[in-house]
Amino acid sequence: MDYKVGDLVTRNSYGNDIIFKIIEIGDIVKLKGVNMRLLADALVEDLKKYQNEDIENEKSFLDRI
Repeated sequence: MDYKVGDLVTRNSYGNDIIFKIIEIGDIVKLKGVNMRLLADALVEDLKKYQNEDIENEKSFLDRI
C-alpha cells in the first residue's frame, strides 16, 4: 500500500490502538499521535490506513483514556 505524508494510520503490532499522522517517510516511517502527544516510528509493513475521518469524536478511544 502506498502511504504519503499526512495520511492517518495505526500500527498493527500494537493492536491498532492509537491513530497517528505520517510526518516523514523513509526506511522507517515517523509518526505523530493525533489524539495524544506521542512520537513513534514503524515499518511500512506494520501500518494500516485509518478509515474513520471523525477523529475528535472517536468514542472508543476517548473512553479508553
